[in-house]
Amino acid sequence: MNTKEDERLLAQSLLAKGMKPKDIADQLHVHISTIYNWKKEITVKNENRKLSNDFASKNDKETKIESKNDKHMMNLQQENQALKQKVRDLENIIADLAIKLKRENKEWLK
Repeated sequence: MNTKEDERLLAQSLLAKGMKPKDIADQLHVHISTIYNWKKEITVKNENRKLSNDFASKNDKETKIESKNDKHMMNLQQENQALKQKVRDLENIIADLAIKLKRENKEWLK
């Protein structure tokens, strides 16, 4: 004799194949509301599985975005360092020019 768990699994399998709940209830000698309850379990499990997959997919997307953001941040930091070096170079050039101009014209920068 089948256990209730076996009957539930069989009913869920038959539902998935498209068999009508009334026919399944008659075949398994259970009330039709039992079949609908088992059908609801399938729906809840599928929804939970979909939510889980959506969550995993969202995490994958977030990870990709974070990775892309990390690369972008690294590029910005490298660009920032390069710009800082150019500013230092320009400051040195300006300082040298100021010294040269001051030597030539003692009244300059007073």
